Amino acid sequence: SSLPTRALAAPPLLRPAPAAIRASASSAANGELISAHAAARMYRLLGGATSAAWVCCSVAALATYKPHRVLHNAIGVAQACTALPLVWTTTESLARTVADNGWEALGDAQPRSLNLGLAAASAWCAVTAAAAPAFTAAVVRTSDPVRYPMPLVVAACAVHAATALWSLLARRRPRPAPSHRDEPTAATRGEGLSLRLLALTFGGFSACAIFAPFPLATVPSLLGKRLARAFAAWLGLAAVSLHALSRAGVAGGGGSAGPLADGLALHAASHLAVAVARAALESPALYPAAMACRPAVAASLLAYALAWRASSRARAPCAPAAGGAIRSPPP
Repeated sequence: SSLPTRALAAPPLLRPAPAAIRASASSAANGELISAHAAARMYRLLGGATSAAWVCCSVAALATYKPHRVLHNAIGVAQACTALPLVWTTTESLARTVADNGWEALGDAQPRSLNLGLAAASAWCAVTAAAAPAFTAAVVRTSDPVRYPMPLVVAACAVHAATALWSLLARRRPRPAPSHRDEPTAATRGEGLSLRLLALTFGGFSACAIFAPFPLATVPSLLGKRLARAFAAWLGLAAVSLHALSRAGVAGGGGSAGPLADGLALHAASHLAVAVARAALESPALYPAAMACRPAVAASLLAYALAWRASSRARAPCAPAAGGAIRSPPP
């Protein structure tokens, strides 16, 4: 066969996907300094770096205090790591959105809210790492404020500041023209309402972790004064993700917000799993803050169970939108 014939017979996997062509064309038409696919790689890189910084700070704050309590410290670090699915799926959702639909898609309502939530969470993590003694010096039996090693403070603050800055810059996209969408069903509207109520609840958890006095500030994370205020960043990101799911109208079977639903479901499930392990393996005496706020702890576990149920229903299989991009419902 001739060379042109062999070229026409090239495997489909070697041909550019239409979404990739559209994204590249959109970047070129808008005069962007970097391509949409480079932006997607940046989201994934910052998501991995943010996760690493958070894990290092969690280990330094929790595993070095009374290191002979190996099981207690391990459960604390596991609780802190329940935030990781939120980081991974938020950055992955934004990465897919820009890779498949171009920079313009980041101007839509849901990517804008996710970028703002990620920026706020990263900024709060930077603040609580830089000023850890001020946020952890409360006297709960003892004072013992957290003091991170200076190299860790510099590295964590640099990573979180870079993530916050990137998210804010990416959020400044012109809003795309609204597209027509089908009217949601009554069942979908009901699920959307429940997601909005859960978003309000998790926003309240975040505010409580920041502003409430100890021991109430340790609910729902139960990370004690050494990390509870910092964990407010991820409670706030969970609230934003729940609100994005409600706006996307995906509860009960929408596939376009699949990554977000996955992250919320895994975050809620891991939180509940750690709660079960804590109750089974440790004495309540090790958690005086939780014992002092038992009604609040019980309410938070109920909220997490409802969040797991709602996000699991949002993960129901259906025909997904291109790349998991989050798109807005009609006004």
